[in-house]
Amino acid sequence: MLAYVEIASDAVDFREGRNDNGYWSVRRQKGFMHQGGPYPDPFEITLDEKQPPYAAGNYILAGGSFRNGKYGGLEFNRNVQLIPVADAINELSKLTKHGARPGVAA
Repeated sequence: MLAYVEIASDAVDFREGRNDNGYWSVRRQKGFMHQGGPYPDPFEITLDEKQPPYAAGNYILAGGSFRNGKYGGLEFNRNVQLIPVADAINELSKLTKHGARPGVAA
């Protein structure tokens, strides 16, 4: 089963405040992770300061969402990045053409 993210709305939750380090703000958008179970798992995606919200639709996690962990394991970056499924299909189709890798010209 392929896991994918569903964004149901482009609504953004904005919070701000002050602490000992000064002013802070965070922008979050609600999503649902579909992993093959009977119900999707709700979660929140943190958006960068000037990043537009994701449009409603289905997405997969972009490569920039991951990093190599301290002990060589795969970990999530603090802010995940999403790719629309249609764009991901286009990139993945390049794998079957001329042995090309996504993001690398053939």
